[in-house]
Amino acid sequence: MSTREEPTIGSARTASERGDARIPEVGEKNAAEKAAGPAGSAAGALAAGTVGTLVAGPIGTAIGAIAGAVGGWWAGAGVEREAELAAGDEHYYRTHYEASAPRDGTWERARPAYQLGHLAARNPAYRGRSFADIETDLQHGWQGDTAAHHGQWDSVRDLARAAYERRDASVGADREVTAQRVEKEGGAQR
Repeated sequence: MSTREEPTIGSARTASERGDARIPEVGEKNAAEKAAGPAGSAAGALAAGTVGTLVAGPIGTAIGAIAGAVGGWWAGAGVEREAELAAGDEHYYRTHYEASAPRDGTWERARPAYQLGHLAARNPAYRGRSFADIETDLQHGWQGDTAAHHGQWDSVRDLARAAYERRDASVGADREVTAQRVEKEGGAQR
């Protein structure tokens, strides 16, 4: 080492050689470890909040929570286009709800559960999967304010399941019709 007291770049002097150095005890977290948990939580919340602002209302909050938890397709910009129900779908789900609505229930409280199941059926990663296979992901989104205002997951899961299964069946039928049309057109061109 040089004659100077302070180490130079590449010197072998370590913190244990310095009298004023403090080495944390084993098990004591350093600054980076202390910041990791809150920073990760903040990043997840930021991702969730961003998606939640793209898609308004309680369904946006649920989608944002799912995006923060599982990411992927749920965090994509295209989700906002898929989140709204077409008039025919809205009518179908409202009729389904009214056929078995609880006394104190309202369509406005039930609608986000149908929307969530309807939207989940559009997720390419869920193609060909049962509701039981994807339920945990949906349940991630159905927490906090969404659950407080629209009912706990157990009380709305059947609504989301009905929408997922209906939409999944219609998406599958659309793919089958498209495949048949392509095959027919391909066969006619030969």
